[in-house]
Amino acid sequence: MKRTILNILIACFVVTLFSGCNFFHSSYTVSMSNSYKDLEIGTYAILPFKDQRNGRVKKKTPDAANVMSDSFETAFLDTGFRVVERSKVNKVLKEMKFSHQGYVDDTQLKKIGKLTNSDAIIVGLVRVFQGPEFKNPEDHEDATKCSSISFSVKAIHVETGEILWKGSISKSTGFSDDVLYGCEYEVYRYADKIAGSLMEEIMKKIRPEKKTPPKNKKQTEE
Repeated sequence: MKRTILNILIACFVVTLFSGCNFFHSSYTVSMSNSYKDLEIGTYAILPFKDQRNGRVKKKTPDAANVMSDSFETAFLDTGFRVVERSKVNKVLKEMKFSHQGYVDDTQLKKIGKLTNSDAIIVGLVRVFQGPEFKNPEDHEDATKCSSISFSVKAIHVETGEILWKGSISKSTGFSDDVLYGCEYEVYRYADKIAGSLMEEIMKKIRPEKKTPPKNKKQTEE
């Protein structure tokens, strides 16, 4: 048993040093405004995500922005936040002839907030959305690369224009034999996992768990 564990640890070290498969590649950052708790946020409007990948990459997975928007919306709703229905948001943006380039100015921000009756909007950017690659295109059991996703989100207060919180995540399965870190072959399904992981980290910031103070000796005796 000890020898098996040792072999696994050695394998981890060797793969990390010499492999180009992004093994153990996972990183995220989350930050929150100091005034977030002082602002009342009843409803959020999630704008369609912006795909920042280059044109050549987009041809492989053209639905990246839509898929990531949907995955994040699902993860966001699971936390209990109120969200404006997507069709209503899209209708408002169409009426405004809004061209989303990853930036919303103050005038647009307030107009979107007013027309969607929301207190904050969420803007998302997709940087990486890559499915698996295989040595043999006809054999999907031998992957040279696994699914990789990188995206960021930020929530902006409609009235003040202040960034309430923001987060980003980059993650890749990157190892294909399921011994140490299993390969995810379905990038669209992987999007749900990544969105959920980032939302968990965001929630730790904006809704930290309250720790119950330990009872002192006198309280215990009573």
